[in-house]
Amino acid sequence: MKRMKILLLLVTAMCIMLLAGCGEQEKYNTTKNEVLTLMQQAESIEVPDLQPLTMEQANQAYEDTVKKHESVDKQIQDKLKLMEEYAVKETTLNNDLIALKRNIQEKNDTWNRITKQQIYIKKMADESAKSTLAPDPWQTFIKSKSQK
Repeated sequence: MKRMKILLLLVTAMCIMLLAGCGEQEKYNTTKNEVLTLMQQAESIEVPDLQPLTMEQANQAYEDTVKKHESVDKQIQDKLKLMEEYAVKETTLNNDLIALKRNIQEKNDTWNRITKQQIYIKKMADESAKSTLAPDPWQTFIKSKSQK
């Protein structure tokens, strides 16, 4: 009789522990969906067309774009911290979180590289437009001969 009561108590305790853990996965998944939405939002932030702008305006547009992206990235990082609290209790959630963090880092690196390339291209275009090359000696010779 005592063994049955002990067994019943153990089974009840295990059921309670299992039920308590189920809410964590649901919270984790909800937060993960929010992170994925924020990731899409971060990816959609683009540097505007820099070609018609002056270099000062292009730098300002670039800085504004980076600030927007950093704001969204901060929201993502806050959500990831919350997800870490949920993932501590379950190994599968922790593995998923590690993969998600790696994915976010790769996307951030790609976004940063692309935006830096855009501002670099603008700088190079402006510098090449400013640089004045010496006149071609052959063309100068031909012009002088044709005028005689």
